[in-house]
Amino acid sequence: PVHVYSTRVRMFAEIGLLPPGAARHLVLLNFADGVGATIAEHSRLMLGATNRTGEIGHIIFDPNGPPCGCGHRGCLETFASGPALAKRIREDLASGAETRLQDWIGPEDTPKEVLTHLGRAIAEEDRYALQTRDLIGDYVSRATAIAINCYDPDMLILSGYVIAQCPEYLVGAAQRRVASDVFDHYRRKVTIVVAKAGEQALIRGIATAVLRSSLEHV
Repeated sequence: PVHVYSTRVRMFAEIGLLPPGAARHLVLLNFADGVGATIAEHSRLMLGATNRTGEIGHIIFDPNGPPCGCGHRGCLETFASGPALAKRIREDLASGAETRLQDWIGPEDTPKEVLTHLGRAIAEEDRYALQTRDLIGDYVSRATAIAINCYDPDMLILSGYVIAQCPEYLVGAAQRRVASDVFDHYRRKVTIVVAKAGEQALIRGIATAVLRSSLEHV
């Protein structure tokens, strides 16, 4: 048998690291080269009628915003993905932004490397970096509220190299947004955490998916 898996299987790696019974309804929000959501109920992935569940990165934040690869304009991904943020940072540097990032970011740096430099500058309390952190917090927290309203999880996991630059701050921003933007928030108990599987998430997830497929055919 041949099985093809998408990056959604990273959810299995996160589930495997949770204490038994910690959560039954999970949403994983990934902010990296793109922005996407993975939804699981009782450890099974929700895929949708056309296998497109969780395309939260293509919710339109601003209809007059930048063009997106999907053909629309102003998608969340054009603001909050790694490439979009790296592009914004480079434009700010070209405009003369006063920040130590001027010395750290090179012309060949990938979006992930640019964001890693940003994380370092945040840790050193660079003023521009902190302003950019606040902007990212706004995007991430708004996406979090949308995901909670749509999927009603008992746990939401934030992942990706964008999140990795200031995880505690972004979890706090998401938690604060719940109180203002989530319907019926006082009756919900949503735990917001940062992904733990790291660079091994994909291989762990694939291994779990293959094992599950094998056991289903025994």
